[in-house]
Amino acid sequence: MIGVKFAHVILNLEGNAVEIRKNCLTAMLALVWALLLPSALRAENALAATTRYLRPLPAIHSDSVAQVQSAVSNDSSAATEPVRRTPRAESNAALVAFADRQSGLLKSISARLNVTIVDAKGSDLSLNGTYCGNARGDYRLRLTGPFGICALDIVSLDNRVTLIMPTKKLVVQGDQHQGMNAGTSELPLLLAVSSAKNLFLPTAWNEEAVERRAKAQQGELVVSVFGARVRNEEGELFCMRKFRILRELRAVGAQEIMASDGSRIGTVRYLDHTPLLSWPQESVTLGADTDRNIEFPRSIDIAHASGNLKIQIAIQSLTLNTPLAEDCFALETPKNTKPRDLVDIIRSGEKIFTR
Repeated sequence: MIGVKFAHVILNLEGNAVEIRKNCLTAMLALVWALLLPSALRAENALAATTRYLRPLPAIHSDSVAQVQSAVSNDSSAATEPVRRTPRAESNAALVAFADRQSGLLKSISARLNVTIVDAKGSDLSLNGTYCGNARGDYRLRLTGPFGICALDIVSLDNRVTLIMPTKKLVVQGDQHQGMNAGTSELPLLLAVSSAKNLFLPTAWNEEAVERRAKAQQGELVVSVFGARVRNEEGELFCMRKFRILRELRAVGAQEIMASDGSRIGTVRYLDHTPLLSWPQESVTLGADTDRNIEFPRSIDIAHASGNLKIQIAIQSLTLNTPLAEDCFALETPKNTKPRDLVDIIRSGEKIFTR
């Protein structure tokens, strides 16, 4: 009888030893697992492991795992929601490439504008404007005053410019690029920014450019665009334009137009950027393939470096990437008016927009 009881005691001790080993192994696994869990769960499980090390830990049920996965997935979805801010980690090259792609999406545009011309004395003239242009650089800008009287009508077609100011009985014709490089007066500035992409959705480049360099500066990326010229029988680079790309919007916020001698002709600022999908529905018409997330400026300010001329443009309505009207660039010159040469009038320094 004693032998039987002794055997039971031995068996019980062995069973307890096995159970203890199981409990210890479970506790050790729980501590390892606790180190792998997020901080909130790690604290709870570590506490349980230390206070209940002789008993098996409760299993982590699929509901708990699902809750953790749900929390992670919710955080991920929140982080990937479309936002207008750009991570600071985006490289300069990637930011410039994005601006290039955005500008490349503009194929054609027609728009109605409110235009205000301000002179050096602060006097302003309010005009209504219509604009049409394409990706090739052809454009037409027509400004009218009260009673629909035309104040300015300028067309550039195949790099040939015709400018008409009926109230001044003035007609000017010439080569677009020659006019842009002929001086630093108000007219070269207007020619430099009037193409569709330069006026509405610019990119940090120019068709005459050969190189560009980027430098980060106070939340912006300043991109200098260089052209090539010959001076003293030697080739050299000169800065043609400077673009300021806003990192948060991933869009050009301003550009500076430079003369061949390095002096600044003027500045264009692009304001009130708004995704096209957020524009009032009645004010925008988009072609089928147009990206509605494009950050498009609702106003543009053009300022001559002399301070004698400012042109403020507010976009009232626009149509993007649809066929332009056949007569969009058709311009009739007034009869009995002799056209003047574009380059000559620029080099003379004659002011045609201000007194």
